[in-house]
Amino acid sequence: MHVNKSLIGISVLGFALVSAMAHADLTLLDDNFNSENGGIGSFGDYTGFANWTVTAGTVDLVGYGSWDLFPPQTNTVGDVYVDLDGSAYAAGTLRSKIPFHLTPGTLQLQFDLAGSQRGKDDAWRPNVVRVTLGDWSGDFAPQAEDPMRTYSFAIGVPTETDAYLSFQNMPDGTYIGDNIGALLDNVKLTSVSIPEPATLALLGLGLAGLGFSRRKQ
Repeated sequence: MHVNKSLIGISVLGFALVSAMAHADLTLLDDNFNSENGGIGSFGDYTGFANWTVTAGTVDLVGYGSWDLFPPQTNTVGDVYVDLDGSAYAAGTLRSKIPFHLTPGTLQLQFDLAGSQRGKDDAWRPNVVRVTLGDWSGDFAPQAEDPMRTYSFAIGVPTETDAYLSFQNMPDGTYIGDNIGALLDNVKLTSVSIPEPATLALLGLGLAGLGFSRRKQ
């Protein structure tokens, strides 16, 4: 069997470049809250977050060992999430403890958000959650009965900057908070690497060489 060594070399080069580009993303934050309080929900307002600060109002850590708002209530240790309107009737704001240093490029922001799970009665108001990262923001209004839904956004960063990530359960007029907030889980922020032109050109040369070697063979 004849083996074209140049073909192998170019194939390895192409594979290496593609692999490098596919694995170059940088995770800035990945938090499912399951390590909070030993994985056990906390009755009353919770402030002991590893990655977050409650900068306004109050929030609760709910799920296993506390209010489990997703029946059947079969959660185990570590199945916890955040109620963004805590037990003090003051809608809360959860903000990352440190600002993220962002460089020009693209970010991928992902999080799960649900309604309060406390029925359709008018007393259980819909909650508007404002998500903010630097100059980017979005408002989300899950109805009380809405299940957990995953939201995912690509966010462009035009210039180098430092930015906090925050989730704010918004007050509504005279409504300040009523202990029935939206539910937050599985927050992930990733810096998505885009290949530089020189890298793309090198990959193109490798693939072009691969095609030439095949034709020659």
